[in-house]
Amino acid sequence: MCKEFNEEVIVSGDLAASLRLAGNFAAQTLGSIKLKGKQKEMLLIALKSIMTA
Repeated sequence: MCKEFNEEVIVSGDLAASLRLAGNFAAQTLGSIKLKGKQKEMLLIALKSIMTA
């Protein structure tokens, strides 16, 4: 899936909400997909490291 969206790290919206991302990662919403065997769609979030010098 990462290749499909050209992203290195993709997580669900639920996981992104439970992580402490502030200051370390930038989050970008990619949209929602429906997974096989699931009725609800899942929100996808791309994470990118924020480089600090």
